Amino acid sequence: MSDAIMVDVGLLVVGSRCAKSLATALASASKQVTGRLYVRICSGVDVHEILPKVYLEASRVCDFLDVRVLIDESSTRTFDRIFAEGDDIATPSHHTNRPYRSVVLGGTFDRLHNGHKVLLSAAILAASERIVCGVTFGEMTHKKCLWELMEPLEVRQKAVKDFVEDVSNKVRCEVHSISDAFGPSIVDPDLEAIIVSQETLRGGHAVNEQRKKRGLSTLIVEEVRLVEGEDKVLGENKISSSARRRALLGTIRRPLRINAGSFPRPFVIGLTGGIASDVLKRGLSTLIVEEIRLVEGEDKVLGENKISSSARRRALLGTIRRPLRINAGSFPRPFVIGLTGGIASGKSNAAKVLARNKCQVIDCDKLAHELYKKGSAMAHKIGETFGANVINDGVVDRKALGRIVFADNTKLQLLNDIVWPSLRSTVEKIISTSNAEFVVVDAAILLEANWDREGVVHHVWSCIVPPDEAIQRMLDRDGISPEEAKRKLSVQMGNEERVARSDVVICSLWAYEETARQLENALHELQLFATRHNSP
Repeated sequence: MSDAIMVDVGLLVVGSRCAKSLATALASASKQVTGRLYVRICSGVDVHEILPKVYLEASRVCDFLDVRVLIDESSTRTFDRIFAEGDDIATPSHHTNRPYRSVVLGGTFDRLHNGHKVLLSAAILAASERIVCGVTFGEMTHKKCLWELMEPLEVRQKAVKDFVEDVSNKVRCEVHSISDAFGPSIVDPDLEAIIVSQETLRGGHAVNEQRKKRGLSTLIVEEVRLVEGEDKVLGENKISSSARRRALLGTIRRPLRINAGSFPRPFVIGLTGGIASDVLKRGLSTLIVEEIRLVEGEDKVLGENKISSSARRRALLGTIRRPLRINAGSFPRPFVIGLTGGIASGKSNAAKVLARNKCQVIDCDKLAHELYKKGSAMAHKIGETFGANVINDGVVDRKALGRIVFADNTKLQLLNDIVWPSLRSTVEKIISTSNAEFVVVDAAILLEANWDREGVVHHVWSCIVPPDEAIQRMLDRDGISPEEAKRKLSVQMGNEERVARSDVVICSLWAYEETARQLENALHELQLFATRHNSP
């Protein structure tokens, strides 16, 4: 089996015998398939019972592989290899008992995972003609963990439609973008049922309330129930998109921008961040909850109980998000990493972790202090620009200056225009004389100053936390009012824009050790890359 040639597309036939050893069958087949593994459920096997089990076991033994259970199989579909035991190659089951013509469901569908597949499959098995699927965007997604790492709306919509049309050739899938909790579910008169999970059950009831107000028939609510599973690494009771976003933290997100020569020594890392950074029976106008089992993993970090996209987002933390852009030669030395982040994002602690891992850290805040020293040309210029009250005995009063610039974006930009050129010149001089392999430029203003776009750093690593967390940290640490904390946060670059320009994303929302793990993971990826490119 281990010597078999790998194939791109495989088919696992699940009959009565295979159904008793799903995990073994999936694990064996996954060792020979690199692209997608389809699963055919044979007649005689209850698809409603076996389908969620297939996805549960797939999440446990081959989560790296795109596994899909065929519901309405096309006779023209071909496979590179078929995995079957004896008579398990029999005819696939036919699913004709579908109670509704049109059903509706909704969600974010970020990084389509096996939990989403169970939910969408439940909709396919319930509808004979049409599935209406709402995909959330905008403010609707901002309460999700690590929403900044969420895939674009168009990508998520396409993933839903492609999956439904791939596993079934009998139902039509209509995908809508929705910016509220209801979307088409409260205006489409032809809908008969709504597919929900345990956590969105109340939303199903809310839909019916809205339909009643509009004079529309209420929908039968089909609830997808959870089946216990466990992911001890992420500690989450669901296979989640947020966990997948978390997995992005501390990973390199983009190609290295190295034009020629060897890997720079030192490699300069720019580190940036802000300050402290009951159920009724079926009837015409009643609803019924019918249970469909959904696989469940475990996430001890979030303590959530569903197949979760959040787990997948978290898995992105501390990983390189984009290919390294090295055009010619070997890995640059030094390699410059720009470390940045918003206010109270944990950037300073991140810099300490990197320093412990043999990176040379350039603290731009300390450099700026030197530039502000008594009698300096910069101190004089700041006094001229912002008034004598920001100068105390020839020294810049940083607190007084902060009160001015954090209240006005225009004045903040004025200060930046004074400080950035001199600060950049000093940073570049330090980099040019460094003998370190990796240099970290710890700079809160790195992106605002466009040091990433102007070639000062090779890589951008951003530290993020949700705005509410940043505000609470400022209140606890600085003793300021909530209004002042919000004002400071409002004048800084938002997490969404910061993430979009980052090669690696770090989130310090959890324990210090987790933040360190993300950073060390990303640094290890870079070190491996450097070793490969510097080898003769």
